[in-house]
Amino acid sequence: MDIPVVESEPGKTFVTAGDDGPDGMPYLMGITIEKDGGDTVMRLVNSGFPEDPKRDAGFSGTVSGWAHALTTMQVWLEQHPMRTRHHDPVVQPVPHTAEQLRPFYATVAGRAKWMPPDTVHTSQLLCDSGSEILLAYPGLDGTIALRSLAWPGGRMIGLDRSVWLDAGSTAGNAQPRLERAIDRFAAWLQ
Repeated sequence: MDIPVVESEPGKTFVTAGDDGPDGMPYLMGITIEKDGGDTVMRLVNSGFPEDPKRDAGFSGTVSGWAHALTTMQVWLEQHPMRTRHHDPVVQPVPHTAEQLRPFYATVAGRAKWMPPDTVHTSQLLCDSGSEILLAYPGLDGTIALRSLAWPGGRMIGLDRSVWLDAGSTAGNAQPRLERAIDRFAAWLQ
């Protein structure tokens, strides 16, 4: 995906823009980083959303995505600042609604129906944006995101495992395990 950068100043600002943002509208996304006393403040501005409340899905999806991305960044910076992130995203097109997903995502009992034995399902909840959640991944210095994504053909479900590696270590191939879990989940939804 080509995303044009329209402004950047290393360590301070990064701005992208284009004609085909959320809901096909022009967009602008800017990130600025500033010092505020002893703190570092990051500001994120995302525009290009329609004002029609019937078309709030793009906005809601972007809010959810940023909540998870920023929580993942917080885990990285606070717990593994000197490590490299490796992530394994797996998605599958499956028609669904947020109401259908919630019981399978938001509770340990729901996750127990499809995540084991291939991935952890009982760990600490780090972020819950309604239709998506982010769990800690104990024993691997990682997280696992349970995702609901829009795409031009409908809806997709996904898992995205992130692990932070020490220099010289490898993450292993999680794709087959994540794909088996997603297949079980898709079967529950259909």
